[in-house]
Amino acid sequence: MNQESVNKALYFVESGILSAEEDIIGGCEDEYSRTSLNVLLVCKEALEKQVAKKPTNIKYFTYDEKIGYCPSCECGTNSQIMFCDKCGQKLDWEE
Repeated sequence: MNQESVNKALYFVESGILSAEEDIIGGCEDEYSRTSLNVLLVCKEALEKQVAKKPTNIKYFTYDEKIGYCPSCECGTNSQIMFCDKCGQKLDWEE
């Protein structure tokens, strides 16, 4: 999934979240609107993990391999891993 697709999907998910929140605030709270809101929040979290973030505290382990920490959950990882093993955050090892 490329960055443009992720941004577009996030836009629609965030619009759905606002709509569901307005329904709930407006007194139309029912099981469907609460469930919809929860599903959309999970979708947003998953989509945000598709946006690559740079690991923190990057150090060279070998000439072509680096080690660092996931910026989302602080789990240790290396540059051979494109997604954090613990939380699924996409990682950007480029300099």
